[in-house]
Amino acid sequence: MSDSKQNAVEEHNTWRANREKNLRKDDSWLSFCGLWWPNDGPNSFGSSSECQLRLPSKVAAKAGVLDLAENKFVLHPVDDVPLTMNGAPVTGPTELKSDAGGVAPSVVTLPGGEVSLSVLKRDGKTVVRAKDKTNPNLLNFKGLTCFPYDPSWVIAAKYKAHTEPKTMVLNTAMGIKKTQTSTGFIEFERDGATLTLDVIPEDASSYWLMFKDKTNGKDTYGMRYLYTPKEDAQGIVYIDFNRAFSPPCAYTEFATCPMPPKQNWLPIRVEAGEKYVYDDSA
Repeated sequence: MSDSKQNAVEEHNTWRANREKNLRKDDSWLSFCGLWWPNDGPNSFGSSSECQLRLPSKVAAKAGVLDLAENKFVLHPVDDVPLTMNGAPVTGPTELKSDAGGVAPSVVTLPGGEVSLSVLKRDGKTVVRAKDKTNPNLLNFKGLTCFPYDPSWVIAAKYKAHTEPKTMVLNTAMGIKKTQTSTGFIEFERDGATLTLDVIPEDASSYWLMFKDKTNGKDTYGMRYLYTPKEDAQGIVYIDFNRAFSPPCAYTEFATCPMPPKQNWLPIRVEAGEKYVYDDSA
């Protein structure tokens, strides 16, 4: 094996190890245990079936109330259930911050320190998400399964900008719609075909893309995501399908994953990146 190929394999293995390490963290996607679109007004949370936001049974029957008014959330503690927000005790009505604008949301932690709540914004809608550091999905995670690294799946693609940014209204795993904006697409050759994928700016230096392919439903999850560096001075985007990964909804039912638009359905098998182990016992 040449030095360059050996380095590429080592870099890939490091990327994969870091991804698995992140999935094993106690606040990863695997820790998600609830997701709600709350109503205006008071929303009680706890383990009781009478609560609008129902949490695991180890939580108090009624642990508190989140009051949504004028697009703001106020946390109201209840007697005998000590809560903290961002590590500080909650002693009375306290306003929570969402993750709107890319900021870190307030984290409300329940007694025992395992279950927490945060307020999020998804496509203009307010969402409450719960995490549990001892969630069975997290404790039972057996690690990632991937195709062997294949350098032929590192492809030089040509970036082509849309005439105008394209607004895409996408379906999601939760059945709601999510809006994303694509600034252009990448074009590449594979198996004798010219293929294209719309890309979405992730940040100043990278693109995010989602795609389907002929491995979905058997070898891989129903869709996969991928990040790539933006185009170089020659307009080339180097896309490494070895780093294609399963989206959050592969690991939890409480994720709002957007689904690939039809133009990102590839008519080939992408035998690279993460696989997905289906439960045949269901």
